[in-house]
Amino acid sequence: MQLRPAKFDVIPLECKRVVVLAQSPLDQSPRMVAQAWMLAEAGAEVHFVAFGNAKDFPVSHPRIHLHAVAGACRDTVAGTGWPLLRAVTRTLGMIRQLRRMLRAACEDADLLLAQLPPVLTGLWLTTRQGIPLVIDWHNLSAPMAALKLGPGHLAVRLLERMETVIARRAQGHFAVTKAFAEYLSIRFGRPVQVLPDRPSLNRY
Repeated sequence: MQLRPAKFDVIPLECKRVVVLAQSPLDQSPRMVAQAWMLAEAGAEVHFVAFGNAKDFPVSHPRIHLHAVAGACRDTVAGTGWPLLRAVTRTLGMIRQLRRMLRAACEDADLLLAQLPPVLTGLWLTTRQGIPLVIDWHNLSAPMAALKLGPGHLAVRLLERMETVIARRAQGHFAVTKAFAEYLSIRFGRPVQVLPDRPSLNRY
């Protein structure tokens, strides 16, 4: 997938340092990869942070620097009979890696472009990194959690509150469709720009 490049043309990007955070595996983030590519082509120095192995990153560009967060602690607890323990241990290990990589990637950064959901890492970034944040909304965390937990669950209400906080602190918002952009704009009281995907025959 490739994105329409005109949306970034209004931002002077030469010699800027931009962090792109894809909160998903490298091989499942075509939209964020496309955005990183466009930013680099526009002259920005891009630090791309995502989960997975570096070999899964589908592009090569001299101004894109990859920070791949591997599946931490998977092997150390794989032999236990406690799936929840394995999941928690692995998640904590990945959070530690992510925090370390973000410190390096966000140092002297001019802009952070983050994929949401999930919302937790994005909220931490807005409060700790101190750089302008732009959110690329792929979905909403709270409704997704409500499908499993029910709309009245405490975790769902917490996610909904956190999404509202992070949305109102961000300096910019993207959404893939006009309908979703209008919904987000009404819900959060912020302008949301439509940034559609489109099929492309050209590889990066």
